[in-house]
Amino acid sequence: MTYISNIKNNFNTIQNSFLLKRSSDVKEIFEKAFNAIACVGSYFVSKTSFQKSNLEDHGFELGKKNIIEINKATSKKRKYLEYPRTLEHEKALKTVMEGMSSGGYFQIARRAKSLYAAKDRIHFEEKNGEIHGVHPLRQLGYICSKRSLKEMLKIIMNYSGKIAAVKNRYIATMAIVLDEAQKNNQIVPMLKDFVDEISKVEKKTNSEKNKLLNALSKIVKENDKNKWEAFILALFK
Repeated sequence: MTYISNIKNNFNTIQNSFLLKRSSDVKEIFEKAFNAIACVGSYFVSKTSFQKSNLEDHGFELGKKNIIEINKATSKKRKYLEYPRTLEHEKALKTVMEGMSSGGYFQIARRAKSLYAAKDRIHFEEKNGEIHGVHPLRQLGYICSKRSLKEMLKIIMNYSGKIAAVKNRYIATMAIVLDEAQKNNQIVPMLKDFVDEISKVEKKTNSEKNKLLNALSKIVKENDKNKWEAFILALFK
């Protein structure tokens, strides 16, 4: 109570000084303000203020619990199908595949603006529990679950000569987000569901699915800068 009394006295003095317009006492006003702030600090760093009951009285305990619950919720690892992929995302993926797989190098270059816009909509980033775009496995899952889109991806992956720059740009972009996802343990635990999705269109047997799953798992664990290119090519075997 002594702390609270000192705080009130100091702030009352400040208030009265301003009301009386005692310009000559400006220095004293600031000194009183400093003393009031010091009292507030002393009150909260005193041994009694950090007792559990006092923390709960001031709402700190509830806030602490809420922060922990939020952290637990945002750090929870999502399953493959829990990563969003909307109709708008799928439309953007189709735009990218169509734009990169048809015409020559200069024709594709002229589509750069629309391609970059579509890529921006699907570019994956997960931060503080918020997700932007489409997880890279979910991107490949959609493409490889549609025969026409998978064929377009195959065309891109087979580019050579000057137009190979288109393939290289695509692989480099995918490698960045795949590397980040792997670093966050968001690849290996999701591979089975990924393989299940892309196997439906071709009606793969369980034996074929297991063979593909083992091959992809092995590639992911390799320490090779070109492993993501090998990963994508393995989807056509």
